[in-house]
Amino acid sequence: MVGRPCAGVSAAYDYADEEGSHWGPRFRPPCVVYAEGVKVLLDVLLAWVLAMSAAAQTPGSQPPETVKYDAKHPPRFDDFPVAEDWDQPPAPLKLTIRSERMFRTQLANAAKEPPNFAGHYRITFWGCGSLCGAGAVVDLQTGSVFPPPLGAHGDGWARWIISPALFEGSAVDFRINSRLLVVKSGINYSDARKANVPDAHYFVWEDNRFRQLLYVSGKQPSAANPTRPDHHFGSER
Repeated sequence: MVGRPCAGVSAAYDYADEEGSHWGPRFRPPCVVYAEGVKVLLDVLLAWVLAMSAAAQTPGSQPPETVKYDAKHPPRFDDFPVAEDWDQPPAPLKLTIRSERMFRTQLANAAKEPPNFAGHYRITFWGCGSLCGAGAVVDLQTGSVFPPPLGAHGDGWARWIISPALFEGSAVDFRINSRLLVVKSGINYSDARKANVPDAHYFVWEDNRFRQLLYVSGKQPSAANPTRPDHHFGSER
């Protein structure tokens, strides 16, 4: 079994490494008890599945004729540099819709922290179940709040869900000096590797939203059918 069951043990919601650029289930988010229980989790999972389907079928996400990315040549953080060295007091937080006010405490705490993404943004995370991760992007310069990649679908919890499938190997990687963000999540257990190989989503931050550059499936070819899987989803427009 790849995933680890919920043990109800508290842990830090907003985890980052020494560079403030990595978040993953090495410190598993705590269990969250909902009034509606399983129904809420199923709603979240359904919203996430629909978001994945829409991303794969959106015409605007098809590969461009300029820069090409693929599984062997994925986007690099250096491809999207940010030279900004922002050191200003944060702007007052703007919580304009109900979905934002639902997480007033998490967002307000994030707004007090230094930037950790693309110059003057703060990415923050919180738990939504034993294998579920949610979060947001706070613009410290304007006080505006934006949904994470793979989120922005629906209201309430669904708007902030990054993935409900943060199994072994999952992570969110980003840098303060780059507009690139990488989400690794999903379950693709490999018998050959004896480990889970998560899917990888590569996003670039532009015009206050995430645009997907590349999707790489973690599904591995079986011994009986060693055909090379189709890893290439799209590339930069």
